[in-house]
Amino acid sequence: MKLIFSTESFEMMGRPYPKFPLILGSNMHVVSESFEFLIDECVKRGRVQSEGSWQVYGGAIYDFLAFCEANELDWMDSTDRDNPILAIYRDWSLTECGLAPQTVNARLRIVIKLYKFALRKKWICSLPYRIEEIRVRQPKGFLAHTDTTGGYKMTPDVLAKSQKTRIGVLTHGQVSQLLSSVSNTEHLLITRLALATGLRKQELLTFPVKYVRNPAEFTGSKYHVRVDLDPGDMTLKGGKPRGIDVPTALMTELWRYVQLERGKRSSISGLHQSVLFLNSSGLPWSSNGRGLNKVYKDLGLPFDVRPHILRHTYATHSLYLLRKLKTSFDPLMYIRDRMGHASLSTTEKYLHYLDILESNVMDEFQSELDNMCRGIAQ
Repeated sequence: MKLIFSTESFEMMGRPYPKFPLILGSNMHVVSESFEFLIDECVKRGRVQSEGSWQVYGGAIYDFLAFCEANELDWMDSTDRDNPILAIYRDWSLTECGLAPQTVNARLRIVIKLYKFALRKKWICSLPYRIEEIRVRQPKGFLAHTDTTGGYKMTPDVLAKSQKTRIGVLTHGQVSQLLSSVSNTEHLLITRLALATGLRKQELLTFPVKYVRNPAEFTGSKYHVRVDLDPGDMTLKGGKPRGIDVPTALMTELWRYVQLERGKRSSISGLHQSVLFLNSSGLPWSSNGRGLNKVYKDLGLPFDVRPHILRHTYATHSLYLLRKLKTSFDPLMYIRDRMGHASLSTTEKYLHYLDILESNVMDEFQSELDNMCRGIAQ
């Protein structure tokens, strides 16, 4: 069994779908059941549109089916709910593969979707798991009134027990240490852009150079510049356009970089590049973003730094500042729109974090972000 990803030549009704996951059986033919499921889940439903999510879905289904093949298990042999196939796969993932419970549960949830799809298609007659009621922690303080669970929720019984993962957020001191540790001009600008806007890793690496303009030409707020992100220009999750607010001081630095330094990088390859940030070869950064992860790892800091942690840091600190300033608009809605969240419930996790974080940690980590928030609040 093998997992591959399609090229531009893979089309459905005349539309290309590059990097779509395809699972091949031992005969090197596409496994039809997984193909139908991935088409339904990743294309027809319209909820899983990013290439990164496609890889996650394809990888989870491949891992499960390859496990079944290696152990001579028929994943569609589910004549009753007591079939232990998912429990065996879970325990193998935890013990022999050493995966974290959160990772195993993420894969199991995708496999469970496959089983639900198989049941609808009548490939199987029952699901190999049961639904059970478990006790969950109820929110306190600011969010207490929003809870409708009664302290319980329904969940598949095959999921591994796990602790709720706390989002990673850098403190004021850690941000200062990070920024002072980055000596490369381009790496520093990528880091500042992530901290000031909450852009995802792929959005940072495909941010177009044409979005950088002379701040002196902008009218409106003196604190920030509104930039409208277009999926036709860059990679955006779900292909949804949105607007971000770039601090004026940062836009000034980006403008200076484009005018004085970026040309040196671009001339290395001799090719015209539409993206703002280029690697040492004068080419766009790798689409998987591992190079950026390595940049932060090589700093040798005593705390984790990854692009998504920078994104969480932007959201948490901005939400804190805007709430403290008592704005005339809903800070939660503002952060949701800037982050590109499909649901407000996704943004609400930062409120949970504010409830448990010490107030002295929630300091203004950058004067430019603080000024921008004050400008937005006016």
